[in-house]
Amino acid sequence: MTRLDIVLAGVFLAAAACGGGPEAAAENELTKSTRARLLWKRNVALEKDIVRALELAPDEVCNELGTASCTRDVHHVALGGAAPFSLGLHKALPTPMLSTAVVVDRVLLSACSNRVAKDALGPAVVFTALDLQDERGPAAGGKAFDATVTALYRRFLARDPTEQELSVLGDLAREPMTAQEFAILACYAVGSTTEFLFY
Repeated sequence: MTRLDIVLAGVFLAAAACGGGPEAAAENELTKSTRARLLWKRNVALEKDIVRALELAPDEVCNELGTASCTRDVHHVALGGAAPFSLGLHKALPTPMLSTAVVVDRVLLSACSNRVAKDALGPAVVFTALDLQDERGPAAGGKAFDATVTALYRRFLARDPTEQELSVLGDLAREPMTAQEFAILACYAVGSTTEFLFY
């Protein structure tokens, strides 16, 4: 296992905690929705929301082999799109496929990596509070950490992070990693929450 694999395993747990699973719901005693019906963001909606959140062009979100869009061409069926001409699938599948979660991870990690790479070249658009050339990530609770996490929550979820969410991502910041690795994984952790992926 590489260092990045270990950190990714930690960020999956962080994303689950930030997503407000059943334990968090019971802990916070959330009010039950009168219309308890969640819809998953399908390929077009997911791409548009990522484009908006990270200020990327649609072709910069995710490409396979640098040529084909992940969301519109390669993985569009797994992301809830139809494929009438290539597969004879005239209606989108009603529920996510087994591979949908992996494809969403692929799309988000690619988009976050592309945004970080662009910000590292400058001028920074999303990760303005971080020195992306730093070999060490930001300190949990520091100004750069708070500003980065808050910016990600505002961009993806249009709200400020809670204390619990700051604490979970603070655990991520305590892992040994570069500023760029932290930026990618924090972006992924916020973007992969159920709050962002469903509406």
